[in-house]
Amino acid sequence: MSVVKENHPSFLERFKHIELIKFHAFKLFVDQFLTKLKLKVLIQGNIVESRAQFLNAKILQNLKLTKVYEKVETPLVYQLPLGANVIKLNSMRNNDHNSVIKNYYQIGVGSIGTECITEFMVSLLTEPLFDILRTHEQLGYGISCCARKNNGMLAITITVEYQENKHSS
Repeated sequence: MSVVKENHPSFLERFKHIELIKFHAFKLFVDQFLTKLKLKVLIQGNIVESRAQFLNAKILQNLKLTKVYEKVETPLVYQLPLGANVIKLNSMRNNDHNSVIKNYYQIGVGSIGTECITEFMVSLLTEPLFDILRTHEQLGYGISCCARKNNGMLAITITVEYQENKHSS
């Protein structure tokens, strides 16, 4: 079960499923990977359209891809209710003291303006978060802040990776 996306298995569900994968199935996947690859190409800058089309064709040719247009259903992303919601998952490894706290701040459906503001906010938050949480408080060995866009829904995540035997969540 996923918190923000319908029919999206959790990390724990995916981790448990790895044991069910047989080597033959993995090898078959690797062999067919490029044949099923879908590619989007963005070429921008000081380039004429004919040159961009030539480069796109060259990329498709070198990767042995064919140009296929297919409508892809956009998965539903849940808008979380206002307020605090907490989910706690146990580690997949019983004796592992490494833990993660991830705060997910959902902003809402994005536009170019809110995306720019979100990215700017993350650029302002990243250094002070690292300085305070990692350098001064020494709460964890990994501190990060990033903007996320999941099927049009904007969010900011703040992640602290730490050792449970040194700091409790």
